[in-house]
Amino acid sequence: MRLKNIVLSTLLLVAIACNGLEKSPSHLVQPDYKAKQEGANDEPQSLPEEDFTFFVSVEFVIYQSQMEKYPETSSAFHRALHEWNQNLPISSVIYYEDPTMTSVMHGPMFAGIPGVVEVLFCDLQDPVLGYSQGIIGLWDSANYRLLLDSSLEEYPEIAYSAALHELGHFFGLPHIVGTEDHALTGWIIVNNNAENYVMFPRNVKDKDQNVLSRLEKVLASNYVISHLTLPDIPRKNNDCCLTNDK
Repeated sequence: MRLKNIVLSTLLLVAIACNGLEKSPSHLVQPDYKAKQEGANDEPQSLPEEDFTFFVSVEFVIYQSQMEKYPETSSAFHRALHEWNQNLPISSVIYYEDPTMTSVMHGPMFAGIPGVVEVLFCDLQDPVLGYSQGIIGLWDSANYRLLLDSSLEEYPEIAYSAALHELGHFFGLPHIVGTEDHALTGWIIVNNNAENYVMFPRNVKDKDQNVLSRLEKVLASNYVISHLTLPDIPRKNNDCCLTNDK
């Protein structure tokens, strides 16, 4: 009798396990044997649609002191990030860091943590940084930093287009140029109106460089899905210096 109970218990567990498979996620689709037995046609059954809605987490840190000093530039960056957020499968998190404060979890600052982009509003021509005159935006891939020049505080719309551009590099986009321009390896060449693309390497007066094109959205989406999800971030993208075409 004891052996019989053990066997019955084992069969019951197997039955429960099999029943659990029937309630497994939809990608574990079980064959419809009943339909076959009733003479259903042999055409393959279409799989049930799954909800593939997902977002890739991206994180930034901005210093409160710089937000207070450069409110227009800070607002422009936030608007640019929101625009990318609306068009890519990403979920953006911004840490507002007070450099005078320390965190038990993160230490004195979030910057330096793999995958967290440090956003700086500063004078790019400062001798400490040493960037040449005319550079208004920079994506520093080696240090995972996005920099916007302090002079943009007086030009919010240019600050917005510069932020869009540098965020584009973070999302994997190269420069986009026209057939008449000199293109480096990996740059994208388009036939018409290259100056209107966000990823054109110069900020041109009287040109609309504030609207993301379909090309830029598609390429950035592919990069986010295929690269930002890899475990070896930060990624070593090419650096960028966006200049002001005076």
